[in-house]
Amino acid sequence: MRAIGPWVRVLLGAAVLGLLVQTLGTEPFVRGLGMIGVPALCAALGIGAATTLASAGRWVVVARGMGLRLGL
Repeated sequence: MRAIGPWVRVLLGAAVLGLLVQTLGTEPFVRGLGMIGVPALCAALGIGAATTLASAGRWVVVARGMGLRLGL
């Protein structure tokens, strides 16, 4: 039964987006995507990679504290 929870969230998110597209049309979304520049996209990807690496490093430290060997 727990496996249903994530799917419900995904379906609700998709329903909200669908309702917004139906109400507002696609123009606001296309215009918004057009406003994203290359520097902002690169910054977002870099920040995402850095936070993922930091989180992985944290789990390596936790695993070593428990006596487990875990590679980064």
